Amino acid sequence: RFHNPQLAHAEGAAKYVDEQWSEDRVKERYEWLFEYKADTVPL
Repeated sequence: RFHNPQLAHAEGAAKYVDEQWSEDRVKERYEWLFEYKADTVPL
């Protein structure tokens, strides 16, 4: 995510940041950290 070619120029970077780092996208991406139940996974 930090080495995307869109980040090479201002227009692409702005679009990329809007798409990938909006509040909803961040919540979606990291939701598993708070919902994951490690004690229920078979080993």
